[in-house]
Amino acid sequence: MTEYKRESVWTSKIDVDKASKLMQDHFKDPAIKAEPMAVVNAERGVATVCDEGVGWFANEEGKFMLFGYYGAYGEVTMLATPEELISIMSDEFVYLDEFIRMFGARLETNYDIWYREANSGPSQQPHAVIAALEKCLTPTV
Repeated sequence: MTEYKRESVWTSKIDVDKASKLMQDHFKDPAIKAEPMAVVNAERGVATVCDEGVGWFANEEGKFMLFGYYGAYGEVTMLATPEELISIMSDEFVYLDEFIRMFGARLETNYDIWYREANSGPSQQPHAVIAALEKCLTPTV
């Protein structure tokens, strides 16, 4: 029997403690905890990716999806500005193949999509991701 092995790529990630604080302040609820998310610097731009391999590039308003939870079952979503995403970036990496859960065709397909996206980008180094996000910032006059 052939063993399936994912290829890997390092990506940036959010700092869960910083993201939790951001979400708590935004929703004015100290019980909210952010979920871990990878941050992929792809050719098409920066995207946030959850552990099921579902990811989002910035929406029409230039905001990025973040997930959190409160209690046992409550799920919270927040749209973060590029400035907010920069403020919660970790200086640590995560292996995408270890971050995205592995079980079944859907998760493997999602992993494959983000693996290819990560390899299309200029660099997965945190400074490169932040530089790409800074390009999204609206200049002030």
